[in-house]
Amino acid sequence: NHKVIVSQLHSEKQQLIERLNSQNETTQRTINLLEQNLRIAKHDLDISKQD
Repeated sequence: NHKVIVSQLHSEKQQLIERLNSQNETTQRTINLLEQNLRIAKHDLDISKQD
C-alpha cells in the first residue's frame, strides 16, 4: 500500500515536471518573439527619425 502511494506520487511529480518544462518552453518562445518585435520596432523608429 505504501509502495503504491509512493509510485503514484512519483508519477504525479513526473507529470508536473513535464508540464513545467512545457510551460517554460512556451514562455521562452514568447520572450524570443517579443524581443524580435522590439528589435523591429526600434529599427522602424530609427528609420522614421531619419526622415
